[in-house]
Amino acid sequence: MSRRFTKITVLMLAVVMAFTVSACGAKSSGGSSGDGKKISVPALTDKDKITNTVSDSLEALKTFDTKVLEKNVDGWDATSESLTEDSGFTESEIDGLLKNIFGHLKYKITKVEKTDSKNATATVKVTNVNMGPVVKNWSSAIISYSIEHNNETREQIMKAAIPMLKEQISKSWENGDTVDNTLKFKLKKSGGKWIMDEITGDQTDALSGGFMTAIQNM
Repeated sequence: MSRRFTKITVLMLAVVMAFTVSACGAKSSGGSSGDGKKISVPALTDKDKITNTVSDSLEALKTFDTKVLEKNVDGWDATSESLTEDSGFTESEIDGLLKNIFGHLKYKITKVEKTDSKNATATVKVTNVNMGPVVKNWSSAIISYSIEHNNETREQIMKAAIPMLKEQISKSWENGDTVDNTLKFKLKKSGGKWIMDEITGDQTDALSGGFMTAIQNM
């Protein structure tokens, strides 16, 4: 039972640690009114585009929007394949896990600075469920389930474990048990578009409300 539980939690940690996100926030600079006449829309500044990139990226993270991520993250296809192959999860299990972890993420972009014509930083205050108590309660629930269903396979336990995580996260969110972090993201301009650099492990941990740290401390 304990060996099976350890394998599950290690695989979950591998998924989160491998996760990176970025997105492009380029917007149309023109449009038309309902009567077909062209209307003038002010061109977006670089700071506007940087803000949109960060916002689009974090929104994609919250919903695990693979279309946005695959379009805007370098090497995203290879990363997705790696997650499936290395963790042993199905794609739907990975989707469910990440949506549960990042779904309650709130953020506020507090500062955007260009360091030169092709590089910038964005400072963001992020809030998510405090995953310390969540993981502790979740692990207890998995252990109890494993004892009661000791003949089930890893795949069967995984199907039960992910809804358990969602339940624990929802309880903590409803109780207002959250944690705040301030992060500074780097961006670069490539092909006329602003994209976020790879998210670091520490940043991923903060975005997840400390999920990675909670798993490591088990």
